[in-house]
Amino acid sequence: MRTTKSEFELMTECAEEFVHLALDVCDKQDAETVKSKAASLLEGMCDNVDGSVTVLVQFCTGALSFALA
Repeated sequence: MRTTKSEFELMTECAEEFVHLALDVCDKQDAETVKSKAASLLEGMCDNVDGSVTVLVQFCTGALSFALA
C-alpha cells in the first residue's frame, strides 16, 4: 500500500487529517476505504493463516527484485 496523490496533497495541506488517516489504516481499520479494508484483510490473514507472513514477505521481496532488475 502506498500513499496516493490525493493523500500526499492532504499531507501537505492538512497534516492532522493525514495522521488520522494513517492511524486508521495502521491500527483501527474503521474507515470505508480500499486501503483500510486491505490492511484489515492482511491483518486477518496474518493472524489466522499459518505461513501467510512468510508468503507475503517472499512475494514483496520478489516483486522488489523484479522491479529493480
